[in-house]
Parts: sequence; C-alpha cells; structure tokens
Amino acid sequence: MPYWHGIECEGRLVGVPTLFVRNEATVPAAALAPFAHIYLNPPDPVSPAALAAQWALAETLLAQAKLVTVVVALADLDAVPDVVLRYGHLVIDVPLRVRLALDHELRLRYPDRLGLVSLATVRWTATDDPAYAADRPLEAG
Repeated sequence: MPYWHGIECEGRLVGVPTLFVRNEATVPAAALAPFAHIYLNPPDPVSPAALAAQWALAETLLAQAKLVTVVVALADLDAVPDVVLRYGHLVIDVPLRVRLALDHELRLRYPDRLGLVSLATVRWTATDDPAYAADRPLEAG
C-alpha cells in the first residue's frame, strides 16, 4: 500500500488518527484533508529523488498546518530542510543488527553539549503488534 490510514502505534503520538504515506506515493489532495497527522515513511534505501520528493511534500503539508512526522535515516539528517526541522516531527531511523541491553545508552552530540538516552526509557513497539492490523487502505475518491 503506498498510503493507508490507521492509529499511530509508535512514539509520542500513539493513539493519533494518521495518514501513512510510503515511498514516493502521490496522494490526492482531497484524501489528505481529513487527517491532521501525516506520517511520511521513505523507502529503504532512499534515492535522492525520493528524498527530494519527501521534503517537498513535508513542506507543502506543513504550510497547510498539518502535523507532519518524517522518518529520516541518520545519514540523511543533514539534508532536512530548515522548515521541516523547525515545524515537523522527525523520527530518526537507526537500524540495529545487534540486540542491545536495556542498560545501554544512545549518545547524541552537539558541538557544545551531549545527551544520553537510556534504552530502558524507550517506548518499544513490537513489529507484529496487533494494532498494525487495524490499518486500512485509503479510499480516495
């Protein structure tokens, strides 16, 4: 499905009705109207064209006062447009191939400060959570 709707199951917006857009899907404007929250999830790996299309769509949606969540790979973080950084909600995707212990931490670094996030405080969602089954294709018409 290139786009579908459901209830957000991950992160700080759990429970919010959401339109999910995958890849470079073109979503009819009328289909976007009922949704306050739009979740943009690019393909993996993401092409430069897909990334540019994602940023353009995010900027358009933000200009329409939508709440926009954008999944961005850590390697693509520097390419996020200022307006998306300022007004969007970023989910930074960090694929892990090794199972880490809950007492491990993720370190975030700015030139002038550090931040640590304990994996024990992360809200984990199983990829087979039954809530995902409630997602439905969007009927655009």
